[in-house]
Amino acid sequence: MARKKLSVLLPLSLLCFSSFAMIGNAQTARYTDQVALVVDSHAITRQEFNSALAQARAEFRGSGLSDQAIQDETVKMLAISKIMENFAQNMGINIPDSAVDEAIRDIASRNRATVADLREYLQYQGIPFSQFKENIRKQMMSAELRNQLMRTVRVTNDEVDIYMRSDEFQKLKKELAQSKTPNVKVRHILIRVDNDVTEKEAKLRIDRLHERLAIGEGFDDIAKAQSQDPVSAANGGEIGWVAPGQLVPEFEKVMLNLKVGETSKPVRTPFGYHIIRVEDKKLGLPDESQIKNIARDYYYRKKASQQYSIWQDKMLADVYIERR
Repeated sequence: MARKKLSVLLPLSLLCFSSFAMIGNAQTARYTDQVALVVDSHAITRQEFNSALAQARAEFRGSGLSDQAIQDETVKMLAISKIMENFAQNMGINIPDSAVDEAIRDIASRNRATVADLREYLQYQGIPFSQFKENIRKQMMSAELRNQLMRTVRVTNDEVDIYMRSDEFQKLKKELAQSKTPNVKVRHILIRVDNDVTEKEAKLRIDRLHERLAIGEGFDDIAKAQSQDPVSAANGGEIGWVAPGQLVPEFEKVMLNLKVGETSKPVRTPFGYHIIRVEDKKLGLPDESQIKNIARDYYYRKKASQQYSIWQDKMLADVYIERR
């Protein structure tokens, strides 16, 4: 694959590459040890800052934001990233090499490339593969931290009822009704990966459950006894009807590729390992009785995002940031 094509396909938000990375290695090295920001006692180099700034300028191009505003947003983003990295480490969140390697394979695959292509591209850009791998690990740690924080969010029936009457949800219903991606009635079995269960232990447990399903044990029975999603486990793993975009991409991608009545192999998501079973599929909105579940999910994500932003702002207010 030509380097030019790969450089276009790889998304900025995933790779944090920039035109600065194309500068010759000798010139780049002069920037490496220069400090651009100090977040509490942690330094962010000039190279890191320039790379993130180039990314931000590309993403905000045409937004009307001034360059100073984009620089301020870059400072905030880098500070939050460093705070979350340290917070995740203090909470004992660890992303094993196997999960990072799988994420890198997925990045390459989604860009119609191989890991070898990706390595070649990074070498061409002067970015060590080990550095890229650690950046992906940090992104995954931050994502897991966000997931853990979002699990504390609670939504009441009254909040859902109010949201269902909002213009935002009425617009969403129209979009879902016109979607060419089917709604899916789905079940799952979940084995979490967390501070108490390692990646290896969770994988071993989900593989054993998959073997039990393969020899004829009932999905409902195993889900009730073994799934670590307490809400769906009580109903034999039933999540119910879900609309496009409701579930995390790793889960949804596998779910949409399954036929009705088909059961997946173990699937890794930020929550842990799942076995997915598709019960039914149909275009358009699901039954009216299921609309409230869809509204609850969308409102939950909206509320969680708002609370997460508040948490980030509070963390920023409590740290020392020096820009040099």
